[in-house]
Amino acid sequence: MLFCRCGSSSIWARGLCQRCYSRVRADERHFAGLRDRVLARDRHTCQGCQATSISTVLAVHHRQPGVSSLELLVTLCPACHALVERTQVLFRDVPELLRLLWRELHPAASEQLPLFL
Repeated sequence: MLFCRCGSSSIWARGLCQRCYSRVRADERHFAGLRDRVLARDRHTCQGCQATSISTVLAVHHRQPGVSSLELLVTLCPACHALVERTQVLFRDVPELLRLLWRELHPAASEQLPLFL
């Protein structure tokens, strides 16, 4: 009997279960096959808040949208990824790396810090 690399006995395609096959295809399409290398390089730890893959599912962020190269990809947890992608106001306690990533993604926006903090 064949098993997927995750241990599943439900082989779907290319010797992988459906979940692992989908993950590999997404990695090839969106990260040029580098997602696992980025996660390993960053020790499966969010580079913003230091959350680990044990405590949360991690995302790989493109520092330049659409450009997949090892040096332009960084591991972030969903909260830090959302902060970089969607937040319009940065707070004082945001780690410097997240500020840098936010500025890269929003170069024309002005960084706003609340006066009451």
